[in-house]
Amino acid sequence: MAKSGESAANYIAGDKLYQERARAALPLLVRQASQSATVYYSDLAAELGMANERNLNYVLGYVGDAMESLSKDWKETIPPIQCLVINKRDRMPGEGIGWFITKKEDFRKLPRKEQRRLVKLELEKVFAYRRWPSVLKAFGLAPAKADYSKVAAKAKSIGATENRGRHRSAAKAKAWNTGSSNSSWRGTRRSSAFPPNSPAIPSIRCYRATCSMCFFSMARTASL
Repeated sequence: MAKSGESAANYIAGDKLYQERARAALPLLVRQASQSATVYYSDLAAELGMANERNLNYVLGYVGDAMESLSKDWKETIPPIQCLVINKRDRMPGEGIGWFITKKEDFRKLPRKEQRRLVKLELEKVFAYRRWPSVLKAFGLAPAKADYSKVAAKAKSIGATENRGRHRSAAKAKAWNTGSSNSSWRGTRRSSAFPPNSPAIPSIRCYRATCSMCFFSMARTASL
């Protein structure tokens, strides 16, 4: 607990590297919480410019200690925001989160299913907590800007691929309807006789005279 006249910013102060990284990490975690999103260790490490994601253990532990100290000052429970950071293997936080949920040794002894249940409950509390901007302000930290560049780039790429697919389908349909002489499938009687994905032509199953579907297909082929 901060002494009289002492700023809560001291809870996350210090010039050691892991302390500096903790101050850089907390706004990023608040950003994730505001979007109700977890983040992988590797992604957070990359955003912080860290080559080894394992070093986040010290960083997140320091963030957790700062949250607990501020909780005592405010006389309210601030959920452990560091549980947002999960690994890709099993989508769970590191074992160190046990210190902030229950005693670490007790957490480690629990069945994995129970550990997941407890972590899920804490994540729900993190997402529901509405005072994260005030937490940053108390620590003297500025909010992180939301970065949607990767999402936008992916959406643009998907849109371009879909447009190319639509253009190809439209070109094939036009070639069929206009009887283009460049169509390599004209005049054949095989099941591949018509351009794929053509909305005007049903799939050909056989060429029996009694099959109305094939009769239509044969008649159409003969007219070309």
